[in-house]
Amino acid sequence: MDTFAIFNSEIIFAEPYTGLAKVYDAMMSTVNYRQWAKYIHSILKREKFKTGVLLDIGCGTGQFFHFFKKYRYQLEGCDSSSHMIEIAKCKLPEIHFFTSKIPQLENVPDSKYDIIICLFDTINYLFELTDVRKALQKIYLKLNKTGIFIFDVVTESHCQRYFQDYKERESTSENISYSRESHYDEKNKIQNNYIRICTPEAILEELHVQKIYEFGDIKSMIINETPFELKSTFEDFSFDEATKNSGRIQFVLRKSEDD
Repeated sequence: MDTFAIFNSEIIFAEPYTGLAKVYDAMMSTVNYRQWAKYIHSILKREKFKTGVLLDIGCGTGQFFHFFKKYRYQLEGCDSSSHMIEIAKCKLPEIHFFTSKIPQLENVPDSKYDIIICLFDTINYLFELTDVRKALQKIYLKLNKTGIFIFDVVTESHCQRYFQDYKERESTSENISYSRESHYDEKNKIQNNYIRICTPEAILEELHVQKIYEFGDIKSMIINETPFELKSTFEDFSFDEATKNSGRIQFVLRKSEDD
């Protein structure tokens, strides 16, 4: 039976990830987390990291850690959504998860982490370049001396290729289903994702908005407005140098040894 047809519930306009947390892992089932974990580990090996305390900012439901934990780092995760964190805690009770928002990172201790990562375009959810700068400056304080920060952003070419006018709908169980519509606003450089989650209790509608930045703007901001050393910018999941035409760009930053 089509779950979308049987609900006649109240429609509630919800904050992002309030309802999505219930279906997030199903929606992201096509993401190759195993490849992503192997790739991040490869970057860390290139930077001479074999162990250490690692924080994942924007960890969501912790699915990345399911594949990354075999590399034997000491793992912690934080996310702005308490709904996502609750699921992560249930899935991986051996890992410390907590709620903290970027760019404030108010619950993240200073000078604790050897490695901080921020993946899957979490930075794109910061709507102003000044907020990205504030986030990087905060993250710098959270790292130990010579710590490393790895993050990615998606670019306009990625949005135009995959999410210009994208639609999907799926039933995740007998009682829950979701639909998603995505549209890229080229004029304002905004990626809009409209998500509807249908449950027996209610229909939740969420709007997820991402800002799409120019590669050169972020690169210049890192070099000129943060204390980080920009080590590398990689294209997608390779070690090829990123360009303005890359779809996903991985930034590798190091804390100054002289700090």
